[in-house]
Amino acid sequence: MVSRNESFDNYHITKQEKRQKHLRKALTIIGTGRYKNITNLATAAARLVTELEIKDSKEGDVLDPCSYTTLTRNKKYYRPVLDAYLDGSSELEKSIGTDGVPFEEHEALKVHCANLDHENTMIKDRLANIDSGQETKLLDNINVLERSEDIKFLTGVINTVVSSFADLVDSIEPSQTNDEHPDAGFYGPEGLILTWDEMVRFKELSDEVSR
Repeated sequence: MVSRNESFDNYHITKQEKRQKHLRKALTIIGTGRYKNITNLATAAARLVTELEIKDSKEGDVLDPCSYTTLTRNKKYYRPVLDAYLDGSSELEKSIGTDGVPFEEHEALKVHCANLDHENTMIKDRLANIDSGQETKLLDNINVLERSEDIKFLTGVINTVVSSFADLVDSIEPSQTNDEHPDAGFYGPEGLILTWDEMVRFKELSDEVSR
């Protein structure tokens, strides 16, 4: 009877062997001589390995994305394959193996990687826009819209309140001033509430947010 520990060990070994196969395919796609640095090579390979594993996965599988550190630190399954690539030695072909990648799969992965590079560029541009202040301008525009909605709400409330007390207030134009109302403006029971200039400004705001 196989123990639980033995089952786990077998699963772990099988998983590493499958990933090693995907790593070999990834290096075949990358092609020899493109990278001279282990970190850059492992980073590019890890991205392709992850894509290959997703392609081969089944519904319900729990995938653990491949990282470049996994490839560089695993001395038994992955690091020797990377070292052989960088050395360009006679062991490279043996390490990568003879199981080639179908042309369609090769091209599809190249396109997908190009898309990932494009997305990465877009993210960098977005960060650059934030640094250059364009993002701030966008936020300012959003704040202006929110402010307009607030003004529209307040002016609506004020107009409703004024309409409710129409019998208690007077609007005096400059041509209507008299001894009781010596200054043009908006009057209530206790006297002048708004000057004529303030009334004009209030109407301008009301008209602006109502458009």
